[in-house]
Amino acid sequence: MDAASGDWMPLLDHFGDEDSNLYGVDGIALDQQNPNVVYIAAGKYGNAGPNDILKSTDRGETWVRTGLNLRNESNGNIHRAMGENIAVNPTNSNYLHVGTRYDGLYTSSDGAATWSKVWDVPNGLSGEGIRSVAYGLNPVTKQGQVVYAGVRGIGVYSKAPRSNGQTTWQLTGRSPEYPARMTVAKNGTLYVTTDNQGVYKFNGVQWTNITPSSSYSSYYGITIDPKNDNHILAAVRTGGDNLPLYRSVNGGLSWTTVNKTLVSKPSWWTPNMFFSATSSIRFDPHNPGAVYASDWFGVYKTDNINGTNGIVGSASTWEAITDGHEEVVALTASTPPQGASFFSGLTDQIGFRHDNVTDTPLNKIPLAGMREIVGIDYLETNPNYMIFLGSSDWYGTTTRLFVSSNNGVTVTPVNLPAGSTLGRVAYSATNSNVIVYYPKIGNPVRSTNRGSTWQNMNGAPFQAIGGAWSSPIIIRWLRIASMDINSICMLLVICIALRMQEPIGTKRMLFAFLIAQGSSKWKQLQALPIMCG
Repeated sequence: MDAASGDWMPLLDHFGDEDSNLYGVDGIALDQQNPNVVYIAAGKYGNAGPNDILKSTDRGETWVRTGLNLRNESNGNIHRAMGENIAVNPTNSNYLHVGTRYDGLYTSSDGAATWSKVWDVPNGLSGEGIRSVAYGLNPVTKQGQVVYAGVRGIGVYSKAPRSNGQTTWQLTGRSPEYPARMTVAKNGTLYVTTDNQGVYKFNGVQWTNITPSSSYSSYYGITIDPKNDNHILAAVRTGGDNLPLYRSVNGGLSWTTVNKTLVSKPSWWTPNMFFSATSSIRFDPHNPGAVYASDWFGVYKTDNINGTNGIVGSASTWEAITDGHEEVVALTASTPPQGASFFSGLTDQIGFRHDNVTDTPLNKIPLAGMREIVGIDYLETNPNYMIFLGSSDWYGTTTRLFVSSNNGVTVTPVNLPAGSTLGRVAYSATNSNVIVYYPKIGNPVRSTNRGSTWQNMNGAPFQAIGGAWSSPIIIRWLRIASMDINSICMLLVICIALRMQEPIGTKRMLFAFLIAQGSSKWKQLQALPIMCG
C-alpha cells in the first residue's frame, strides 16, 4: 500500500503471459529483521505453471525465482484462505520454512538460495498439505526459537530441543488435526485456529481448547496484540456475512463479541460485503488499536478495536480499503462510440456502466438475479440499444439475456432457448431486432424480434465450445465480431485446442465462420493453425 495515497499497488504485473500463473499468491512472509525482504508462494493453479517461491529484496519492486517449483493453488480451493505457509526465522533471516500442498515441508538455511525437504514431517492431506508455518520463542525454556508446521489431517509438528539434547521434529501430542492458521505470542504461547475444531493454544506441554463460542467450529483469522500477549482476536470463518469477531483480554480464558460497523465503503457494495468468510486478521504493530481484516470482498481497517473513545462495548468503526484493490475479475468489456464510455462484465459483481473510466463506477448494471456478465454488445448505428448476457454463477446454472434501449441504464430480461448456458452474443449493426447467440451448451441461434423468439442456425460447429474440443470456460475460446455495418456480415471466430499425438504437444486452430445478415446459415472459411486463447 502506498503510504501517502492509501492506494494498493500491484507488485506482480510485470510478469508476462507465459508467467501469468505466478499472479496467484498462496502464502506470504516478511523478514522481521529486514522489512525490504518479502517471500511469496506464487502459483494460481497447481495444474498449470510456473509455480515457485519468489523473493524480493526491495519490498516487491522486483522478484527473483528461488527454484522451489512445487504446486501452489492460490485459487484452487477453500483452503486458499488458510496460512501462512511461509515463515522466516525472526532471529536469523537465513533460515525459513515453506509448507506445500502436495510435497511436504521444505527449509532453507541460506535465504532461499537452496532448498531441502524436511523428511521428518509428513505431507498431510493431498491438496491441503501444510498450510501454516510459524516461528516463536520456546514456551518452556523461554530462550531459542521453535518452528511449528500445521499438517492438515494430522496435527501440529514442532522442531525444538528434546529431553535427549537433540533438536528434532515431533508431532505435538493431542494437537488439533486440521490447523488453519497459527500465530505465536511474545511469551511463546502458540495459538491455532481450525476449520472444524475451534481454537486452541499450546504452552509447550499441553493443548487447551479456547474456542470463543460453541456456535461455531470454523475459525481462521487470529492475531495477538504486540503490546499485550493476553489481548487476542479470533474471527469466525463460515458462509454468511457480518460474521462474529471475538476478543479476549485474558489469553483466551473468556471472550466477548466485538461490536463492529462498516462506515466507509464503495457505493456499489451490498450489505453482505463485510466480514464475509473472514480469512485473516492482524493487529497493526505500529499503531495501538489499529486492526486489519480480510474476507471474500476486500480488506478492512479499524483504528479503534477497543471501541469508540475506548468505551468497552461501543462500536469499533471500520473502513473498506479498496482503492487499487477492488477484488473484481473481468470477463468481458465493451466500448460503444456514444453514451457511457465503457461497460465491464465481471464475475460475482455483475459489471458496471462506466460514465468516466477514471472514476469509480457508482452502480452495477441492473441484471436481476445475475452475478456475472459474460457477453456485451451494442447496435453500432445506435448504441442506446445494447444486450447483456448474464449468468447466475460461474457455471451458467441460469443464463439469461437482457436488452436495453437506453445505453444500459435500465434493462429488460428475455428468455433464451431451454438448456442454453453461458456463451457469447452479437448485435446487428443496423437492425435493433436482430441478435445472434452462441452458447457454450446448446444450439447457436438468432432472434429477429429482439429475443422474443429464437431460431436455430446451421453450419457453425454445434457446441464447439466445451467438451472434448476446448476449455469449458467459453470466454477463453469464443470471439464473435459484431455484425459489420458495411459488409452486413457477422464473423464468428473460434480458437479450438486440438491435442495431437506428436512431440510438439498441443496445437491450436483458428476457425472462422461467416454469416450474411438475414441468413440463418454459416459458411466456414479456411482454418489456420495459430496460437490463440
